[in-house]
Amino acid sequence: LRHKIASYLTEKGYGEPNIAVKVRLNDKEVAVQSVVIMIDKAPSEMLQRDVCNVFELPSSVVSVMQAGKKDERKR
Repeated sequence: LRHKIASYLTEKGYGEPNIAVKVRLNDKEVAVQSVVIMIDKAPSEMLQRDVCNVFELPSSVVSVMQAGKKDERKR
């Protein structure tokens, strides 16, 4: 999943994003818990929605942030 998202974003002109994917595994399923995407450009909500739609992920698990910037929501 990480490689597919990176390839997709590179094709869309977002350079080479840094992506971290956290999954939960058990005997019956694999569930994506979080996807954190760090890009050089300023992120937009549209990019998050686009990634969620293309890769069929709930918006609650996908975060897009600008590389080198701290997450302001944690203040």
